[in-house]
Amino acid sequence: MQALVSVRHLQGPSIETDKGSYAFSSWKTPSLQFQCIVPMRTWRIVFSGRLRNCENYRHVKINFLWNPFGFPVYCDKNNTFFKHEIDHTDPDYINNLLGFDQFGQISGSIVIDGKTEMINMRAMKLRRWNMSVDDSAFVGFINGDIMCSVQKLERINCSGHLKTTPEHEIFTPGGLYFVTDNNLENDSLKIEIQHKNFSLNASLKSQTTVILNTVSIAILLGDDFKGILLCFKDVHITENIVKYVEDISVNDHKIDLTVNLDSEMCMFSNIVGNKAKSLFQLKKAIVDGLINDIIVPDGICITAMAMRTHINENKQLSIDLDNAIEKAKQSDFEQLADYCELLDDQWRSTKLSAELLEAISNGVSAHRVYAVRSSGTFEDGESTSSAGQYVTMLGCTGRTCDIVAAVLKCWSSNFSARALTYRKCVVRDIIY
Repeated sequence: MQALVSVRHLQGPSIETDKGSYAFSSWKTPSLQFQCIVPMRTWRIVFSGRLRNCENYRHVKINFLWNPFGFPVYCDKNNTFFKHEIDHTDPDYINNLLGFDQFGQISGSIVIDGKTEMINMRAMKLRRWNMSVDDSAFVGFINGDIMCSVQKLERINCSGHLKTTPEHEIFTPGGLYFVTDNNLENDSLKIEIQHKNFSLNASLKSQTTVILNTVSIAILLGDDFKGILLCFKDVHITENIVKYVEDISVNDHKIDLTVNLDSEMCMFSNIVGNKAKSLFQLKKAIVDGLINDIIVPDGICITAMAMRTHINENKQLSIDLDNAIEKAKQSDFEQLADYCELLDDQWRSTKLSAELLEAISNGVSAHRVYAVRSSGTFEDGESTSSAGQYVTMLGCTGRTCDIVAAVLKCWSSNFSARALTYRKCVVRDIIY
């Protein structure tokens, strides 16, 4: 079994900073995270979310570690691949690089709808930057036992390298013939690679294409190969885009300021947070008859969009929040704590919009008692819990003014000195 791991179009290689950390140390979406454990040596890949298989959705959890077989293979703007140490301190040298590849393997567990399987398979990490329009690259497996990386620059001949079980060979420019159709939306896409040691000339059995800002990525499957094809191009707009469940954009749907806890929008943790998402999943499991003897109360979720809108409508609050984040980066907890106490007072003095007030009023009853709880996008995550970082307000009457006061208190706790420090040290991403 083989896999391809981590395709990135970035600004340059990881360089150690004066504080001992590394640039580009992690990338994350609400469901997927790539985390650098040891630079150029060990990466962790974590995913938790729903994936579609034909018409059916499966809940999938992945926890993998990636380790290389050896040193990286770098490539430069002359399309020359080489395998030796580079000088990170020489900017001219770094600027002449296009990226690097590393052969390796991933191991760990994958859980599909509660069923766990251990994985151990070969994988390649590929990183590219400074690529030009009409450049392309293919990385994958040929005939089951050859791992290869082939690259064609528009202005230069093809080049690349491959690894078989006993040896690793680097191709010289001109020693390889690589042809592909750069229109990844073409259903009859073919790929052809000719070399003295092997040849590949095949039509695709299937492909999945993702169109990003400056690069198109196609996952390719053929009779004798599987891999990923990258085609770099100008910014363009297309409707042929794969949308992943967790990465729903506020531009894809009109996100309401509040949603009911049984709404399908609660599937998305970047809209309602992980706690509300988990409650939605429990309620759905009860309705589907999968769980008995559990009661999940009804409720409403005030979305992340509502908080961002509130911040944008209060300019001074927005400025002060940015200042708090900068202070958190300075690691002076006492100074940060004093600043965040004043920030808490400012949060509670702000007024909600008439639209949000109406939405809250319509979702609660003055004759009932409520718990107002946080549901952060980093809370109750696969790798971070944020336990104890935010507040829960119990025994709130259903009067709108009491609910609003509790909501502001919850929002404010997202920017307490304790929560900001936690996200800096554990989540490593201080955002709101």
